[in-house]
Amino acid sequence: MPVSLHSTATLTFLPMLKGLAHVLSKAEAHFAEKKIDPSVILNDRLAPDMLNLTRQVQIACDHAKGAMYRVCEEKPPALEDTEKTFAELQARIAKTIELIEQFPAEKLHGRDDATFEVKFPWGSM
Repeated sequence: MPVSLHSTATLTFLPMLKGLAHVLSKAEAHFAEKKIDPSVILNDRLAPDMLNLTRQVQIACDHAKGAMYRVCEEKPPALEDTEKTFAELQARIAKTIELIEQFPAEKLHGRDDATFEVKFPWGSM
């Protein structure tokens, strides 16, 4: 039985996003238990040249939701990058999951060999 592009995408992105939500829940609980300001972790970086955790979550959501739309040559729905709290990041992840779950499988039919360009401030791929 052939595997569809839609099932490949959803079986990749949905567990990743749900895992990310779970890890953020654990971090939030830990910070609450230790009475540490959550902004410490949300604004922290693993390395000096990395973006902070909040921005990393935003980018993970953008890549997950954007992939399916770009393969279909459609502009992905925009989500504002305004999150400042664990709750707001959880809401962004939930919205991204909703967008992926609602994406019509038939739009990806026949798009297995599609190419598309992703633009960044420093260039494109």
